[in-house]
Amino acid sequence: MNPILKVYSFPRSGTNFLLFSIYENFYKDNKQVLFRYNERFKNDLKNYRSLDEENSLINNPMFLFGNHDRFNNLVNLQNSIYIIRNPYDCLYSLYLLEKSNLSWYKNKEKSISYYRWLNNGDRILEWKNHCNSFTNKNIYVVKYENLVKNYFLELQKIKDNFNLKFCNNELIKINKKVGWITNKQYCDEEKLNSDVLNLFKKNLPERIYDYYV
Repeated sequence: MNPILKVYSFPRSGTNFLLFSIYENFYKDNKQVLFRYNERFKNDLKNYRSLDEENSLINNPMFLFGNHDRFNNLVNLQNSIYIIRNPYDCLYSLYLLEKSNLSWYKNKEKSISYYRWLNNGDRILEWKNHCNSFTNKNIYVVKYENLVKNYFLELQKIKDNFNLKFCNNELIKINKKVGWITNKQYCDEEKLNSDVLNLFKKNLPERIYDYYV
């Protein structure tokens, strides 16, 4: 049986895209696997009060999950993946998510500028520290950009690294929206004002996200 993988990431890094891809290609034929969108998960969750308590299932060895928490000493990185995304795009996508009309963001200030939202670099440092907390450990790293551009190659690498077996005769690519909002928003760096650019330059190394892998 394939080992059950765990995916860690900073929000808006392509977590659900990777999780769905892993599930469809390596676990869909295994009725014992818990995944938040399959029937087994929904049935098991009836024992809990709400979806907010899905963390109660994290210790279940059959639970395929994604998590945005930073690394701590209680995290077991065996059979784990960290997916990373260009911080320009990642943080811009998170900014748009918080400005969306999703119910849990309904009280957020919708007119806030991107510069103010970055909190003078606090958000950028949050991304940097999150990435450092995992990439400084022995964990398998996937770049979101590589997964998008070389989908089948990246899945083959994951298969080889974790000694997995495909559950289909051919690789399946996920073409539907699987996150809260589409993850295709890219930040055009040429259109950023100097204040925003200077915040990134001040808080991140020159090579930006390549530095972390």
